[in-house]
Amino acid sequence: MNRLARFLGKLPFSLDVGGRKTRLVLALGDRLVPAHRRSHFFHHDIEIRLPENHLLRLWNYAPDNINRTYAESPLWRFVSAHTPDQAVFIDIGANVGGYLYEAMLLDLESIGFEPNPELGPQLAAHPDMFGEVHTVALSDREGTLPFHISDANPGGSSLVTSSKGWEASGYDRTVEVPVTTFDAFFADRMPNWDAVHVVKIDVEGAEEAVVRGMAQSLATGKIQAVWCEVRGPGSDRNPNSAAAVTALMAAHGYKAYHYRPFAPTEFEPFDPDQDQPQFFDLLYVRSLPES
Repeated sequence: MNRLARFLGKLPFSLDVGGRKTRLVLALGDRLVPAHRRSHFFHHDIEIRLPENHLLRLWNYAPDNINRTYAESPLWRFVSAHTPDQAVFIDIGANVGGYLYEAMLLDLESIGFEPNPELGPQLAAHPDMFGEVHTVALSDREGTLPFHISDANPGGSSLVTSSKGWEASGYDRTVEVPVTTFDAFFADRMPNWDAVHVVKIDVEGAEEAVVRGMAQSLATGKIQAVWCEVRGPGSDRNPNSAAAVTALMAAHGYKAYHYRPFAPTEFEPFDPDQDQPQFFDLLYVRSLPES
């Protein structure tokens, strides 16, 4: 670990990719880390080789700060508290691989999907750090679809357009990406699994289509928990996907909850009549895990 990473790791801030902190860390790293060590480095004992100036060099400059973002999130507190050893974890919308890395630390069987052509191939090229990664989007159909990329906030890239129009959408460009369904992709694996412990979905408005493409897998009852970022009525991308996803999941026996790891009520039932932010996370389970 370089000196900058050690210094930043001691500062009490987390680093969620996108925004001012990311730009500052990249600028500092590019200034302070020698050129030959920026895109070829070791994360612990894992060798990472990246194209020049690739976004994943953040794992070189501030790995502890990135790790803090994911390790301290409600999702990962749920995974840590309520999944067994060697569980199956599936990450749909892997972004920079933060949750996949956490899964590798817990020795989970981890499978990720990231269609962004600048991110997915690099995650896939480093299985020792990120596990099994596929550079395909999941939806309710097979083929190809336009994928809209935000360069400033890659995690905000999506298959879904914005009702605000292109200029206000935050997107910078569009590429065609391959798409398939969860059911099609896991058709051969699902019969061999006793359980899929957690499926995380964060696809910036495309979550309804992803869940539609999971119908056969959900019907098996093997998927124990789905953690999904959904949209409220005020979202500019697939508004009120919370209602649509909740209805689809309910048809397979899943109930929706807010997960509050430090609250008196750890699992709070989702009330669709309450005011909803533009986007938020819901946990879908058939039965609540034991505390």
